[in-house]
Amino acid sequence: GFTFFPSSREAELCIRGGSASRAEVVGEGYDTLVEWMKLLDTVEAIKPATVVVVGRVESGKSTLTVWLANRLGLGVIEGDVGQNEFGQPACVSFHEAPSNPILSLQDLDNPRCIFAGHVSAEKIPEIIIAAIIKAGKLVGGGYIVDTDGFIEGRGLFYKLSLIEAVQPDLVVVMGDNSLSHLLRSMGMDVIMATAVPKPRLRSRRERRLYRMRQWARLFTRANTFKMKNVEIIGLCSWKNEGDTILYNCPKSMYILGSRRGRSTISGVRRLKPGWEKGLVAGVKTKLGDYRLALIERIDLHDNSVVVRVNAPEDILKGEVKLGWIKLLDNFEEKHFEPLPYPEALVSKHRTVS
Repeated sequence: GFTFFPSSREAELCIRGGSASRAEVVGEGYDTLVEWMKLLDTVEAIKPATVVVVGRVESGKSTLTVWLANRLGLGVIEGDVGQNEFGQPACVSFHEAPSNPILSLQDLDNPRCIFAGHVSAEKIPEIIIAAIIKAGKLVGGGYIVDTDGFIEGRGLFYKLSLIEAVQPDLVVVMGDNSLSHLLRSMGMDVIMATAVPKPRLRSRRERRLYRMRQWARLFTRANTFKMKNVEIIGLCSWKNEGDTILYNCPKSMYILGSRRGRSTISGVRRLKPGWEKGLVAGVKTKLGDYRLALIERIDLHDNSVVVRVNAPEDILKGEVKLGWIKLLDNFEEKHFEPLPYPEALVSKHRTVS
């Protein structure tokens, strides 16, 4: 969403939106605008090469990240895997410094992705931290990290670990004085920023629908490729036994194949053909980042994977990383625990509704 502040009483704003869009006139916020403009002057004088922006949900982190990127000329790393402003769910997205001023992160064309595999920071905090560090190496030059709003309970430890791993020149904290005190005690340079006074809190349903639109945009017209001699990351150890594949997972063994009757190995679970269809994955490119992909078929007999991916085949490398999300026919999500497949399939899972 956007918040516009008039520069004079005579200002006019024309809005054209779709059937589900809405607009609201609010009286609050202009003081926040003035405070942010002062903050930009302060930050610009510091000349930080790396900045991390943290705060609660809908506190204004992404908007302030845009302001900072425009003023400082730094790249942007989007660390929110669930409500990714670049339109890449399950990714830590990144983009070099904008060449022209932008209104939102969505104005940056062709963002790149480090695949994380889930849309919940609570499930994979260590993976997200590692992805942010890798994105920082690839973005080229300095950068600003826009984070998610998960800062309660375990989320606090996650944010502290993230900041300690990045070691930024500056942390901008959105309206949380206790967090700023804690970060200063760790030796971090911290600036407090005023949070937006009247945040528009999105419901779980709105967040789910936002991601469904992103998935549809990514995969409805994507190319379908058969990738051969592929390294598949995220599977249990396996071996080829004739016309069957035997997976040896930590808790159980699984068999997939056309052999009729019971397996000759006691305690082995039989998999249904096509168990992998609809899994979200990341396909590595020759530049070291990833493109989001949808698995159609995995065939370990010839070490091949059929994927739907919005990318030309010649930029892809022979590595596919499996995530813990399966998309149903209408792009609704089914979430799995972060375990190797196929064991993740029998873990406690949830269809997001």
